[in-house]
Amino acid sequence: MQPIIVSMSEAHARLPELIGRIALGHQVVIAECGRWVASLTAPPPMPPTPEEEAALLEKRKAIVREWSGLRTDAPVPPPEGMGMDEYLAKYQVRK
Repeated sequence: MQPIIVSMSEAHARLPELIGRIALGHQVVIAECGRWVASLTAPPPMPPTPEEEAALLEKRKAIVREWSGLRTDAPVPPPEGMGMDEYLAKYQVRK
């Protein structure tokens, strides 16, 4: 996608419109005398909140348990010092 190139005065006059274009993913470049002096793009996405991060981690753990055939109370990853055989014997779902 080609950037939208405008002069400083044009950017000032069209700022609300240009911000709308930036929100849609366009890049706006401000040029003076044919030289690019500034570039406007959308900001990076906001990082997740601690609550969102914790919910995502729990969702990932649930997927691991489901795919691996473990009980829903199985800790992911296994507790420190517990061997794989002991872990599977304790938490594997019997079919």
